[in-house]
Amino acid sequence: MKEQEKLELFMLHLDEEASILELFRALSRQCDNESPAQVQQWIIEKTLSLAAAGSLGFYVDEFGARDVVECEVEQARSLLAHDDVWSLASETMLHIYPVT
Repeated sequence: MKEQEKLELFMLHLDEEASILELFRALSRQCDNESPAQVQQWIIEKTLSLAAAGSLGFYVDEFGARDVVECEVEQARSLLAHDDVWSLASETMLHIYPVT
């Protein structure tokens, strides 16, 4: 998958406030020339760079929780480094959203 196509798919999921896991699964299906680890690393780099530029935010959603909690970039960086947000079995979902 070309970089531009990958970025377009990323932006589509950003507009939908998708979870990192949803984005990862969509990109993994489309990026057949990249390993899951490469796709995961690309997502981490892209989300953190956009967040640092002020155009992307994060919130955490847990199954069964009543509230969604916004999180700072450092907390998102920490969550992205752990397997929980990348696993179907996890109850914690990290979402991305555009900052307007």
